[in-house]
Amino acid sequence: MKSRRAIAVVGALVVTTVLGVAFAQGGPALPRRLQVDGVEQLAAKLNARERAIERREASLEDREDDLSAAEARLTERLKELEDLRSRIDELLQGLSEDDERRIKSVVVMVEKMKGKEAAPIVGELEPELAVEVIDRMNPAKAAKLLAAMPPRQSADLAARLAAPVEVE
Repeated sequence: MKSRRAIAVVGALVVTTVLGVAFAQGGPALPRRLQVDGVEQLAAKLNARERAIERREASLEDREDDLSAAEARLTERLKELEDLRSRIDELLQGLSEDDERRIKSVVVMVEKMKGKEAAPIVGELEPELAVEVIDRMNPAKAAKLLAAMPPRQSADLAARLAAPVEVE
């Protein structure tokens, strides 16, 4: 709307200026038909320019609307992902607590056994779990357990127990 008014004002100024310059130079007055044709051509050019500007404005508004819609979709998707991450963190925390409870249960069971009875059982566990169990056991009972294991297996577990803890 504002651009139409601006174009109309500019057009009127241009026409007035052109006619004023022609009269000021003292040249022969243009025939009336030529003056009208010039003004009509200028008006047609201004109208064409105005339509082009309106099309560009409409295109920019469409792009703004598209960008706003895309931003809204991205914001919604980001919220969904954050909610999903929170849910996964909760589940992992629950798993960690369950794992902790299970390991404590295994430690209690192994400590109640004699070293010779517990050695074959602990020897069949995954090495990481076996180290975790032995590490949590009473040192005296853990020593009896390792003594009852085959030397190679006992040495491997002892080396893992002595290895530095890796922080993830």
